[in-house]
Amino acid sequence: MGALATKYGSWESAWQNTRRDFRLIDPEIEWEKMRVQGVDLILKDDANFPALLKEIYSCPWGLYFRGALQSLEQPSVAIVGTRNATNAGLSAAEKFAKELSGVNITVVSGLALGIDTAAHRGALAGGSPTFAVLACGADIVYPAQNQSLADSIIKAGGAVISEYPPGSPALPYRFLERNRIISGLTKISIIIEAPEQSGALATARYAVEQNRDVGAIPGPLNHPNYKGNYSLLKSGAALITETADILEALNLGELTLVSKKTPIGLNDLETQILNILKNAGEALTVDKIIELAKVEPANAQQTLTRLIIKDIIKESSGRYELQ
Repeated sequence: MGALATKYGSWESAWQNTRRDFRLIDPEIEWEKMRVQGVDLILKDDANFPALLKEIYSCPWGLYFRGALQSLEQPSVAIVGTRNATNAGLSAAEKFAKELSGVNITVVSGLALGIDTAAHRGALAGGSPTFAVLACGADIVYPAQNQSLADSIIKAGGAVISEYPPGSPALPYRFLERNRIISGLTKISIIIEAPEQSGALATARYAVEQNRDVGAIPGPLNHPNYKGNYSLLKSGAALITETADILEALNLGELTLVSKKTPIGLNDLETQILNILKNAGEALTVDKIIELAKVEPANAQQTLTRLIIKDIIKESSGRYELQ
């Protein structure tokens, strides 16, 4: 497709001439197929094309996607690693993603099983959109086990993204190609667990080539899942042991994580109720919170539920308090 734009001088001219020069292709029919599939296309020269991605070598001519791309303009982090992850690795990926998402930092990964899946789930739990870059068409979910996760990503305001046309299968070389987009969409790539020959190491190499930062977490010295991590750390990757390390690498060290009970990214009522619980020094019933906040019961209950989901407060026996 990129070659067509070059040949004809513009996308408009390519569109007009495709039917004449390629008699088996009707662009109107192809566009209608995409509409039915819920797939959109944004071209590299579009003003809304992700700005960070435009900076990389071999930037794709366009992106097919299902969902919305707007949140990619926020500070963004890639979290990647092996499909055969340990429980500790899965926990770390989910924790980092959730805390980053809680302070409006976008998490990008590849929707694969293992670390990618944990990163997307953590980001969804944190409340900000997350983005999955696919090695197949945007109309296909690979692996199929992550269909519901892909649906949740789209529903939450994120997107599944691909440089390949709808219907394109997931081929081995495409997983490596898509890794340059994962790193290219983000300012830093965090490697959770990377055995030797891991695709996550390819993401790290692309990040370095793109003049982006790389971070890696340490793990058991003799565990094969961390061989790549230690190679990266020896080569100068940032040592990541907590989410605050990632914020420092992004020059966002002034942010305080939601998990530390600071009301970043909270609306006025959430902040008000959080302050009521802080000042009370004890667990409060919903009736007491309604009385102190002077709000409608339904609004109070919805707000308390959101604060529980964000892991800022907890409920026990009908009483609410800080985590």
